[in-house]
Amino acid sequence: MLTCGFKELIQLIESNSRIQIVDVREFDEWINGHFKNAIHLPIGLLSTSLHLLSKNNHIALYCKSGYRSGIAAKYLENEGFEVTSIEDNIHEVPKDFLVYPNK
Repeated sequence: MLTCGFKELIQLIESNSRIQIVDVREFDEWINGHFKNAIHLPIGLLSTSLHLLSKNNHIALYCKSGYRSGIAAKYLENEGFEVTSIEDNIHEVPKDFLVYPNK
């Protein structure tokens, strides 16, 4: 499992089209701002939602602080996925890369 910050994630996205960004936060966190093009899979639903992820993609997981994404990354790695856990706080993401559906 790899770890990186949001700056490195942005570089990965720009250099690799096989990135699938997954937000593992809860719904109320998701609607208050999330990474563009991310899919929402709360950590509690991850084990029943594996069919939504592709093992052909590199999965980049994030949450508010990196704790839940780290747990999710370990789980997905054990399931055979290539994963990166984003350790930065979501509030460190440049606003250009976020979507705010609740505003």
